[in-house]
Amino acid sequence: MADRHVYSKKELEVYFDRICLPEPERIYDVTGMSNDDKIDFLQLLQKHHVVKVPYCMEVDFFFHLILLSLGFDVYMCGSRIYKSAKGGFGGWTHVVNLVTIAGTKWLCDAMDLHDPCLFFTEKSRPKSSRRNIDSSTNQSDRTSTEHKRIVIESMNFEPCLDRQTFFTHKVAAVRFTTANEKNGTRGPGSPLEAHMTGEIDGAITLNHDVLKWRRNGKKVVEFPLKSETDRLEALCMYFGITFSDEDIEAIKGTAAMIGCTAMDNP
Repeated sequence: MADRHVYSKKELEVYFDRICLPEPERIYDVTGMSNDDKIDFLQLLQKHHVVKVPYCMEVDFFFHLILLSLGFDVYMCGSRIYKSAKGGFGGWTHVVNLVTIAGTKWLCDAMDLHDPCLFFTEKSRPKSSRRNIDSSTNQSDRTSTEHKRIVIESMNFEPCLDRQTFFTHKVAAVRFTTANEKNGTRGPGSPLEAHMTGEIDGAITLNHDVLKWRRNGKKVVEFPLKSETDRLEALCMYFGITFSDEDIEAIKGTAAMIGCTAMDNP
């Protein structure tokens, strides 16, 4: 894929800093590593990535460029999201990464909100399992056909133009959590390097005006966000995200503002 950007070592350092990857664990070129070491490093990257930089198609493409820059044999393919309410899969609205190591393909995804496994090939599998995608009994939710950047850009038209999708009128934030994180009076914030050694145990989701934290399948935090001030505080407490005055003002009067009724009469 000729249009894929390759990050420099300096740019990869910024990424490693962002995902809190310890200095001794940092590798900038995997081509000389053994196959087992490649798999271990890929798993480590996936864990740090979903905790610090998770969520959806755009981030999967970013993760794809990271893997490419590190020397992995990787390409993207389409994926369909399982919709439990409808009892089936939706359209081709998502993408995942396929990494080939010693002739075996591993599937990596930066989005799996209900079951934060590092590697998976089916809807039901043990946590942190490693499964060859060739052994999956049901692959109806993905294709092995390569999705190039122009395909991903075309796929983006659907959420951008659909007036009913939440992407156009809601604020959403998601990140995974580890067992080392504590919910203090000011929340867990953004996890630090010491927190990253723990196993992934849940996910924090901010769905417009509600924040939830589920750990080990149980809801441990849930509260409504009644104002923009509440939401800004929640983003800081649970995601470590802060905003400039200009950014805070920018949401006012838009459909994404808490309490806005712009979507009630489309």
